[in-house]
Amino acid sequence: MADLFVSYSRRDAGFVEKVAGQLSALGISVWVDTEGIDAGDRWKTAITHAVSQARWCMLVLSPRSMESRQVAAEVNLAFDKSRPIIPVLYEACDVNPDIEYALSGVQHVDFTGAFEDGITKLRQALGTSGPGSRLRRAVFDENEGDARTVGRGLRFPMRTDGTGKVAMADRGAAIDDALLMILRTMPGDRVGRPEYGCTIWELAFERFDETTLGAMGDRIRDAIRRWEPRVDDASIAVTTPNRLSSFRRIDVAITYTVRGTHERREFASPLFLG
Repeated sequence: MADLFVSYSRRDAGFVEKVAGQLSALGISVWVDTEGIDAGDRWKTAITHAVSQARWCMLVLSPRSMESRQVAAEVNLAFDKSRPIIPVLYEACDVNPDIEYALSGVQHVDFTGAFEDGITKLRQALGTSGPGSRLRRAVFDENEGDARTVGRGLRFPMRTDGTGKVAMADRGAAIDDALLMILRTMPGDRVGRPEYGCTIWELAFERFDETTLGAMGDRIRDAIRRWEPRVDDASIAVTTPNRLSSFRRIDVAITYTVRGTHERREFASPLFLG
């Protein structure tokens, strides 16, 4: 089975074929639907199998792909199957809200400039250096204290910057966005990964006394330990400005250490549980 599954709009096929050719020359096998599905195969079955077997999923970002329901389904399938997703920015576009969760905190590769520069960045993202090198999964190296340790990802919630490109979060901001996504997700929200999120929502209609607020802090800590490996030594405080508010607001403050860099950071956000 191929190393890399490509999710894209057929109207961007020329670009995809050019990229696939470059990757094939590096020894990376690429699955593109125009080549991978035989006439007698069921479409959904073939796509599901290809995504499940691939090591990575490359998403080509363009105005055409962001209008495609098929592309959205493929990206969410890759996310649910825990396949690393590499967004490749072919043309500036607004990201489909249906895939915001799947792309949040994920580093993208910019192809809006010179094609050769984009290929170089893509090779680096895939962990290849030249002909004959093999694709590898990105791993977290606790001994690296630079930007590669923390990463650079898409902002959450997804949005564009002042130039029309996808807005990015650098270093610690990428972790803060990931923490916000964990807090805002109720387990069961994601059909393919129902366990993802924070169980704090189960306490939404409890009395907001000290016992409940303490239990919320414990649940947030458990969720961070499970879903955010870049965070160490998290100290969590949960308070409420108004115990009787119909909005059921709580304020969450998290102080944590970034694994690998040992940077100490503070994150704070209100949550409305009502």
